[in-house]
Amino acid sequence: MIEVLSGATLTLGGLFGTLNGFQKADNGTLLLAASNSLFTGTVTVAAGALQISNSGALGTVDGITTVTATGAALQLAGVTLAEPLSLTGSGINSLGALEAVSGANTLSGTVTLAAAASIGADAGASLTLGGTFLGAQALTFAGAGTINLSGSLSASPSTITQVGTGMVNLLSANTLFVGALTVSGGTFAVSGSGTTGAAGAITVTPGGSLLLDNSGTVVSNRLGTSRAITLTGGNLTLVGGATAVTETFAAPTFGRGQSIITVDPGVGGGTLLFTGAPAFVTGGANTVLFRGTNLTSGVVGAGTASIRDTAGFTLVGAGTAGQTTNVDDFRSVQKQ
Repeated sequence: MIEVLSGATLTLGGLFGTLNGFQKADNGTLLLAASNSLFTGTVTVAAGALQISNSGALGTVDGITTVTATGAALQLAGVTLAEPLSLTGSGINSLGALEAVSGANTLSGTVTLAAAASIGADAGASLTLGGTFLGAQALTFAGAGTINLSGSLSASPSTITQVGTGMVNLLSANTLFVGALTVSGGTFAVSGSGTTGAAGAITVTPGGSLLLDNSGTVVSNRLGTSRAITLTGGNLTLVGGATAVTETFAAPTFGRGQSIITVDPGVGGGTLLFTGAPAFVTGGANTVLFRGTNLTSGVVGAGTASIRDTAGFTLVGAGTAGQTTNVDDFRSVQKQ
């Protein structure tokens, strides 16, 4: 056991050799700065921070690193790891049981969610997760940095929530993920080959943005065709690309506050299609701003944006259909 008291930092710049394993205890910070190529043991972070600034600091991939509770965190500072991890809790100050604190970080090892857990990236830091997630537990992404999901979510986690002000990029196909997605802060972007399964409700609250980005690879219905979506002062944006793209949702629900739906059609044109008429939550003003280049509620053409449901939205407000200026041309639907 290595115990570092609260407020203290201990840096180990030497080698572990053939240690069987160790536990980080108490609320201080332990820094590992050396490569431990002979270390095959397990690591347990029971409290405080274990910070890694050398890609070989945790030794070989034979031993797993486990974060056991809220108040404990494995912190990454510009490293590339293949270490398998087991995570529990929200970390230190809710910034993640796995937290990228600086630099560009990559983890290709399996991440097991032993219980509900958070993964975070601080401002200026990035974290790319290229391995497989295991464990049907709730997963929260936190912080002000960038998290890239390029691996496999499989059927895990059970739900995904994003908080903070950062960006999460879903870059890989994950059709087995059918859990709920909640964006309570920052931007959750689906781009590249990014997809999910078609089940599970989507909720976007004030300060949160859901971005479906086809400016590179064009993929229609990235989130399936039947996910219900609720916007409560949140943002939904579809970005088109070289060819026509459609994103389909079930009937939308609009809660209190101003929600913004934007279609940037690109060259090929973009359509947001809802398979039912919208519902408005009572108890306050519900305002929805629809905006896009060449915005229409009809069938989309090249370079035009369409926002419609199967019955046809009634769009009222400023602007004239067919304008070709910027994406601030808008129509609005308001329910008091």
